[in-house]
Amino acid sequence: MAVEQQIEYAIVGGGISGLTLAIALLERGLSVHIYEQAKEFGEIGAGVSFTPNSVQAMKLCHPGIYDAFEKVCTRNLWPSKQGVWFDFYDGLDTDKNASSVFSIRNDLGQNAVHRANFLDELVKLMPEGKASFGKRLDDIIQNEDGRYTLKFLDGSSAIADAVLGCDGIKSKAREIMFGSDHPCVVPSYTFKNAYRAMLPMETAIAAIGKEKAENACMHLGRGAHLLTFPVRHGQMMNVVGFCGTDQPWKDMRKLTAPATREDALRDFAGFGPVVTSLLQLAEPTLEIVSCFLLCIACNSRQQQTALTQSSGVSLIWASTRLHRM
Repeated sequence: MAVEQQIEYAIVGGGISGLTLAIALLERGLSVHIYEQAKEFGEIGAGVSFTPNSVQAMKLCHPGIYDAFEKVCTRNLWPSKQGVWFDFYDGLDTDKNASSVFSIRNDLGQNAVHRANFLDELVKLMPEGKASFGKRLDDIIQNEDGRYTLKFLDGSSAIADAVLGCDGIKSKAREIMFGSDHPCVVPSYTFKNAYRAMLPMETAIAAIGKEKAENACMHLGRGAHLLTFPVRHGQMMNVVGFCGTDQPWKDMRKLTAPATREDALRDFAGFGPVVTSLLQLAEPTLEIVSCFLLCIACNSRQQQTALTQSSGVSLIWASTRLHRM
């Protein structure tokens, strides 16, 4: 009696999406291997917060994913603000002690993690030997038996029955599937950029007061807004300032570029003392992040099945053995 061979899944990309997907599939007894281009698991960026739907998905994927999130999650520090997603302020107000204009609430309130801290906890859920590093994808080729060979720039290769791309907005896996000129492959620049900074909470409190520093706030202005929320269990404040521009992004191959504190202060000129005080506390050298949008409209049923980039995952190809399951 023939023994059916186990389906092999290859995941391209070992960020938060790739690790979460791998953990969920392994929990269900599937054979999974991650191929990550970096030398080790690691996340760039600073804070990120999650919607109630995202948190519910963590619980469904694997209990350990939700436990990892809870371990590193930071919510608003005031008990009265636990249901608040953001308090919204007039960022142009010259009164540093002005009250919020309105608030948005949900079932969870604000819940933020530092990306690197969350990833470190997810890595603990991955069994040994389920990831290979230094693997930058170059091509995917279908074999005669219906399976797929992944070719990497270091000259190595791997074989899988299904390939799942979790390699970001500029996904090589998606490019291979749809072609380099497809609208879903080339991100569109929104002419919106974001300055990012992390501040010690004590410093932020001294500058703008406890209520605004210890709880999630959105400071709105003309053509720009700045948001803040606590991370690392209230030890740090995450600061992100979004502003529009009429200049094209200089290097479409990169999502970030070097910037300065003075650049940020110039782009937020006219804002009130709360926003200005926070930007003045930032490091002299900053990083500015470009904001891109990705078209995920697909013209065929195959593409509709294959592309679910809004969830961070693209199912690239699946062999006939997988289709017959």
